[in-house]
Amino acid sequence: MRHVIFAICLCCLFVTACSQIATQDTKMDINSPGYWKTVLTKRSGEKVTKNMLIDSQSKSSEPSKPAFIAPPPNAKPFYGHPLIQETNTDGFTMGAITDFLEKDSDEGCTIGDAFVEGPDGTRALIYWEVGEGLLFQTIEKPKDGRWGVYYFVVPKAVNSVDDFKYNFIVMLPKIKELYQRAKP
Repeated sequence: MRHVIFAICLCCLFVTACSQIATQDTKMDINSPGYWKTVLTKRSGEKVTKNMLIDSQSKSSEPSKPAFIAPPPNAKPFYGHPLIQETNTDGFTMGAITDFLEKDSDEGCTIGDAFVEGPDGTRALIYWEVGEGLLFQTIEKPKDGRWGVYYFVVPKAVNSVDDFKYNFIVMLPKIKELYQRAKP
């Protein structure tokens, strides 16, 4: 993109075993005021640009920057991105970093960044992609106030909040296990 006024690398977390999963670069495009974008890379190598979801209720510690870049002191990980309350199941709630309703194929949304909040308010980062079979991989173990970074292959392209919740429920047994393992 030629017209980038601010670019940062949010995550280059992927170890060698995960190098084919995804990479991420976040930008604000002056041709799309207020829209922050991230570029995700599928396992196939295809790059997908997605709009990021911003929680309008979040307060930034620097007025010129969005809250996810300048969170207030002691903010939870992934502050500035919304929790999707409709996904709340057994005390776990999925939050969205990328717009899960933004289609990237004829089937719907097939890749995204999200996070999950556990019953105690702690959080983990989730990268997800639609594919065959349920695949799970740990990208990063718990640290820095989060209980890990994980990659999941989910069964269904997302076209609605119900689809997003369906994929979350498919992931939930493993998420609960990871949450329990991360607790001291």
